[in-house]
This record gives sequence, structure tokens and C-alpha cells, in this order.
Amino acid sequence: MNRRAFLLALAALRLQAKSGAIRPGCQTRAYGSPLPRKERLLEALDGIAAAGFEGFETNYASLEHSFDNPRPMKDEFRRRNLALIGLHASGRIQHIDTAGADLRKLQRIARASKDLGGSFLVLSGPGIDPAARQLWCENLNVLGTYCRETGVRLCVHNHLKELQNNAEELQAVAAATDPKLVSFLLDLSYFSEAHLAPRDWLPKFTSRLAGLHLRDYKGKEEVLLGEGDLDYRGVSDALRATGWHGWLILEMNPRKDMSSREMVKTGREFMKQKMSV
Repeated sequence: MNRRAFLLALAALRLQAKSGAIRPGCQTRAYGSPLPRKERLLEALDGIAAAGFEGFETNYASLEHSFDNPRPMKDEFRRRNLALIGLHASGRIQHIDTAGADLRKLQRIARASKDLGGSFLVLSGPGIDPAARQLWCENLNVLGTYCRETGVRLCVHNHLKELQNNAEELQAVAAATDPKLVSFLLDLSYFSEAHLAPRDWLPKFTSRLAGLHLRDYKGKEEVLLGEGDLDYRGVSDALRATGWHGWLILEMNPRKDMSSREMVKTGREFMKQKMSV
């Protein structure tokens, strides 16, 4: 076995060993979004790895330069002992005039995520008008089928609109899509703004929950973890009560009063000390 094959086998064994645990990940958004320059992305990954995270998620445009030649960047991830969790994108697949082109774009991104070693295609919903919801869900199933055949998991990511009116849209999408094809990567920060308790809602989605975005707000202001309204203890208790395992992903925006590297380090320490992740 050559060195490259050995390292790949070792990485697979490590992933298998951790597959039953909640794993700490980080969105590169803390360093800006997207990060189309390779040097800037690698700088972000250096900080994420140094903080002790096991994986990262990023906007697809941060890695589009490597879609046709993924191996060099995969080697960079491996050197830092970081897994690519997945690529994040958006798409207008709820409108007849844009659905075809955007489905093709998203399929390309899903394939690239797989080729780069990722497990997810994370899709941000635009907040769907009820009249367009049926087509949105139909095309989620279409895209989810492609993702499953490709070897990645389609994960719908929420914003505030999906959680309004007692999470009306989120529940409607869950009811109208195939659980085998469409999963969820929920953003916990919006639950507080929608006056919903994560501890009450997470159990409803456990079987389809691929991951969680973790950030904190005090009113409308984004703050460091533990300084805002996020019920992190309730989140921890709910996840462990259900036996859930997956990616718990720190997501923050850059700050003027703190370096991105210090932000992710502080967030990682909080996750470790207060949430045992």
C-alpha cells in the first residue's frame, strides 16, 4: 500500500469511528463568503483546523476553481485533517422559467461536492410563496434523487421565513418531500427569532436531520456563542435525548472587533466546554 492509499484508508477509519458522534464543524463564512481565492480559503481552513474542528462547510463559489480538478484541494483538506462537510448553494427551482437551469447548476455543484470529498449539498430555500411550494417540493425530490445517485445528501437549509406561523413552510416541505431524498440542515438562530424552542422542534426532524448551524443572537445583533438568546443547553439535551449524531456547524459572520481566527477558536471552545461537542 502506497502512502496515499494508506492515508485514505486511515481517514476512512477515523470517519467510521466518529460516525456515531456529534461532530464539530465550521462554516467558512466567519472569514467571508464566498472565498474564491485559494489562498484566502486555505487561510480560513488553517484557522478552522487550529481551533480543533473536524470539518468545514463553504459556499460552492469558494471551490468552483477546483470543480474540474479536485485532487489538489482534497490533498489540502487532508493535510489539515479536515473533512469537507458539503457545498452550500441556492437555487430558484420553484419557478418554471428558472427551474431547469438551476437544477442543472445544482446537480453540477452536487457532483463537485462528491468529487471534493464532501457528503452534502446544502440548499438554502428562498422562502417559498405558497403558490410555488408544490413545484419547489417536486424539484427537491428530483434534485434529491440525483444527489442520492451521486453519493451526497441533499440538505435543505432554513431561514426565518420557513419558521414563521409555527414553522408552516418547514413542516409543509417535510410533508411533501421524500425522507429518503431530502434531509434538513437547520439553522438554530432563526428559531429564537421565530419564538420557537429548538428543544421542542429538533425531535420532530431527528430522522431527517443531517446537521445544524449554530450561532447566537441577542435581539437582532449577532453575538458570540453563549452571549445571546440561543438555548444551547436545551439543544444539547434534545440532541442527546434522541441519540442524534451528525454535524454541529458553527456559523458566524466576520466582526470588526475580533479576528476571524479568534472567533472560530472562541466558538470551538464554547462548543467543547458548554455543549460537550
